[in-house]
Amino acid sequence: MMGLRRLCAFVVMVLGLRCAVSAQDPTDLIELSKAVISAAGHNDRPRLLDLLISESEFLRFVAPKLRMRNRYVPEFASYKKANDEALDQLLLQLGGQNWKILKIDIFTVGGTGQKSFPKDFYGSGPLVTVEGQDGHEWMMRPIGAILGHNHVYKVITYSADPKFF
Repeated sequence: MMGLRRLCAFVVMVLGLRCAVSAQDPTDLIELSKAVISAAGHNDRPRLLDLLISESEFLRFVAPKLRMRNRYVPEFASYKKANDEALDQLLLQLGGQNWKILKIDIFTVGGTGQKSFPKDFYGSGPLVTVEGQDGHEWMMRPIGAILGHNHVYKVITYSADPKFF
């Protein structure tokens, strides 16, 4: 009986932690873009890694889409290595500055805009216009591709490398 109580307490604790973690997951593309820019500006690599899809999400959602589009499907390790390099580059470009986001253009089938997407979404990252502390404006794509599943959005890649997406 004591073992069952411990098991139940453990399950409740794990579910509670998962709910706390998922509360930080962005629920739209604009929120995800803002989180990426903010984390990059603060050199917050752990947060940027939290915004990235996991290996299981890669295998469940991304690999089948790539196969369906007759694209090359990298092993997760090579995908991760390329993404880590892109993340390093992003931190070099944006790290250490307080960026002001001026505009976020989300790529849609008919062009760009700011509309909501279905609960399952797979597509290109947005074009973000930011302003640095010196007043210089800069347009960039900090996110190469995005996965949306059950209204939670995550970064597929920080790289816009066409060989992956």
